[in-house]
Amino acid sequence: MSEITIKEIEPILVASIRKTFAKVAFDENLEEMWPRVNDCIDINRVKRTIPCLMLYHSGWWNLADLKLEYNEHNLDVEVAEPITVPFEGNDELSVYKLAKVEKMACIIHKGSFASMSKTFDKIFEWMKKNSYVANGPIREIYHKGDWATDDPDEYVSEIQVPIR
Repeated sequence: MSEITIKEIEPILVASIRKTFAKVAFDENLEEMWPRVNDCIDINRVKRTIPCLMLYHSGWWNLADLKLEYNEHNLDVEVAEPITVPFEGNDELSVYKLAKVEKMACIIHKGSFASMSKTFDKIFEWMKKNSYVANGPIREIYHKGDWATDDPDEYVSEIQVPIR
C-alpha cells in the first residue's frame, strides 16, 4: 500500500453499465457486465483508453459516518471503460463524462484483488482521522490486472474516494 494523496481528477469519457444486484452474486454479475460494455464499444468501433474502472454507488461498507451508501444485501455497481469518442448508448449502456472531482482521496493497492479490503480500511480510517466524508461513488481503477500478468501479486489498483 502506498500513502494517501488528495488530487484533482479531470472529467473522463466512459462507456458503462450500472446494475444493482445481490452481494452474493458479485463475481457472476461482473463477469457479465464487463463483456457487454466491451462488446458495445467494439460494435461502435470506438477505441478504449486506460485504465478501466468500477464505481461503487453503494458498497460493502457500512460506514454511515463517512456518508457511504450501504445496503445490507445489494450492491449498486457500475463498470466503466474510458473511451476516446462518444457514441450513442442504449437501454443498458450509458456513454457520458464522469464529472471532474476537485478533491479525490487516492491510494494505490498492490497485490491481489482479494487483499484489497485492507487498503479500503486504510483510506476509510484516514478519512475518519482527517474529518472527511465521501462526496460521491467510490472508484476502483485497475492499472494492472489479469489481462497483463498471471501473478495476482503484481496487480496494481487505485482506490479513489471523492471527499469533502
